[in-house]
Amino acid sequence: MRFLVLSHGEVVGHSNLPHIDVGMGIVRGLFYPNERYATIQPIIRSHMMADGLLGEHDPTALKQARERIKELELQIQDANSEPLECELVHITDLSQELEENGCEIDVLGFSSAIKQKFWPVEWENWR
Repeated sequence: MRFLVLSHGEVVGHSNLPHIDVGMGIVRGLFYPNERYATIQPIIRSHMMADGLLGEHDPTALKQARERIKELELQIQDANSEPLECELVHITDLSQELEENGCEIDVLGFSSAIKQKFWPVEWENWR
């Protein structure tokens, strides 16, 4: 299943979100950006620089980066363009360092109904 990733209502990429930890409420997968992603990429990467993943840990810059990411209004839609409510969409962008498969996405806080609908086998095995 393909899930669309949006910022301010515009599609910036997609993911199949094949991996789920039902108990932890985390769904993840590779993120495949489109050309619109370039408009938000500097903000995503600024977070990674400030949190110490790619640069030195800088609490002030990290706080600013988190605020800017919230302003992106990242959201997920299913293949039918139906919005899927969640608590957090997090993109990790190592595309400059890894090139191929350098972006991943984590989605936290899908409802039980969404997890059951899109990951029924995992949901049943967890219950």
